[in-house]
Amino acid sequence: MSGLLAIAALTAAGAMGIRRLVLARRNSSETSSPAGSADTAAVDPVTPDGADRSVTIVDNFNTPFVVRLSYKRRVATVYLVRRLDDETKDDTSHVLRSFHFRRAFIGLDPREPRLENEPQRTGGAATASASASADSGAAGQEQPQPQPERIWWHGGNSVLLDLGGRRYVFIGLVIYAFTAYDDIHEYVSKMGNNAVPYPYAVGAKNTYFMIEFTYIPNHIVKLNRPEDEDDPYRVLYNENLCRWLPGVDPKQPLPVPMTHYSGGSWTDAFKLKDYELLCNRQW
Repeated sequence: MSGLLAIAALTAAGAMGIRRLVLARRNSSETSSPAGSADTAAVDPVTPDGADRSVTIVDNFNTPFVVRLSYKRRVATVYLVRRLDDETKDDTSHVLRSFHFRRAFIGLDPREPRLENEPQRTGGAATASASASADSGAAGQEQPQPQPERIWWHGGNSVLLDLGGRRYVFIGLVIYAFTAYDDIHEYVSKMGNNAVPYPYAVGAKNTYFMIEFTYIPNHIVKLNRPEDEDDPYRVLYNENLCRWLPGVDPKQPLPVPMTHYSGGSWTDAFKLKDYELLCNRQW
């Protein structure tokens, strides 16, 4: 009988030890930040002098944030832009938040290199033509070189930070964090009318729409018109997309019943994972 009591006591002690271990691990997971967390309040900010690159965020002609990046430290700091009484100057000294990043994507409009380089190419052609003329006449006369066109929002209008673990931070009209379903390898921020950027990120399996807080599987994007792949927002805003909503027959003729098509039904069905708003829109 004493042997049975000893075994029972050892079993109870073992169970209590396991319970303590489980509770300790649970408490540890609750008090520590998850991998890829956007909580980086202790990061020293990137100063203007210490920045390798600065990006002015554009939102409907507004410039609410400046992002300063240090590639050596892999730190990005968001500064809030404050309007001064003198309308020709802004205060960009207020640090909003800093992030450690694994990779930083700068949101460029795909037309930027073309717009900046076309005048240079034209200038090269004009110079060659002028040189041919110089051989038969005014030799040695230099021709003026057209300067590349540069628009005020060139150089980036939004930023996407890869924090690791498929956790990303978008800095644009608002600032938020989310978890992607795949690794993002491309980021484009096409400028639309009224200086409104339309940024999107492309992963191996999905395309993410930053200002609509949603995503579309790439195979659905490719089922639409080929030209829409260069501007996936056309796919998102096209009524054909509703064919691929859950519960809808893709072969059903348009228009799909309004219960499936109205009021952002796609964004309701395909929301960004683990969405976390970090800063509201600034006006």
